Amino acid sequence: MELLFVDYGNMEVVPATNLRYLTPALATHPAQCVQCSMYGIEPAGGDRDWSKEACLAFARLVEDQKLTVTPRTVYGGSLSLVCLYLFDSY
Repeated sequence: MELLFVDYGNMEVVPATNLRYLTPALATHPAQCVQCSMYGIEPAGGDRDWSKEACLAFARLVEDQKLTVTPRTVYGGSLSLVCLYLFDSY
């Protein structure tokens, strides 16, 4: 079975034996992910989109880190701007 993980946005193929039914109480809730962009941060050089290299570098920097997201601005319900905070554990 191919699954979309709404929390991380990735897709994976998993054996059907690893699947479980979602309880009716949990099934009433909508997916808990929101498309967002970081407030005040833009790609270098005036580019509209982030390069693949920049996205991978950002992912390496924040992987396994504690991050806190604070809503800053919401546009029409589909895109939000957020402040992203990285907490140093030292």
